[in-house]
Amino acid sequence: MRVVIVGGGFGGVKAALELAHEPRVHVTLVSDRDHFLFYPALYSTATGHSRQPSVIPLSKFFRKHPNIHVVHDTVTGVDVPRKLIVGDNGQYQYDRAIFAMGVVTTYFGIIGLDEYSYSIKSAEEVMRFKKHLHEYVAADRHLDKNYVIVGAGPTGVELTAALATYLAHIAEKHAVTRSKVSLDLVEAAPRVLPRMSEKASGLVAKRLKQLGVKVMTNKKQMN
Repeated sequence: MRVVIVGGGFGGVKAALELAHEPRVHVTLVSDRDHFLFYPALYSTATGHSRQPSVIPLSKFFRKHPNIHVVHDTVTGVDVPRKLIVGDNGQYQYDRAIFAMGVVTTYFGIIGLDEYSYSIKSAEEVMRFKKHLHEYVAADRHLDKNYVIVGAGPTGVELTAALATYLAHIAEKHAVTRSKVSLDLVEAAPRVLPRMSEKASGLVAKRLKQLGVKVMTNKKQMN
């Protein structure tokens, strides 16, 4: 049986690994990037650490599974009657198809956020963010006075906590005298880490404040 999986994220990789032990199943995993992103580690890569824990070649997952074939392509359409998935570089016949294309960043209607903010939801965005921090310091010879992180979920909290140390490293690398900077963490919900327990949320908020972070919850912008 031919199975085509569209998407090389958590869902696509998990599905392929589940099917890897079925010798009668041939899996083609089609992804528009040749790597898997481990989102929980992206904040670390964005603040000066190695990219290896967060950007993993897709081929690495399937080296021991000859019935899994990874294709780097962008899917443009599906011909359901012919059971055919169409990409920029080829066509993929299937008996069963799995679509695990992930999500896109939402800005919740906040005007200007998509245009002027820096995201870290892809390897390219992480490099753009890091390049901006370094180039700004190198050009102006000082750290910005205020850094704002929007969203106090796990990634926002971890990025905020790690950013102060990374900014100190950038200043040292560019031989810039360190000046006091402020880190603001903005969240629309009543507390940070709103999907975790109130106890965990309270402990994290307390620790962030100890690090000098200004935590602002219940902050929303309406159109």
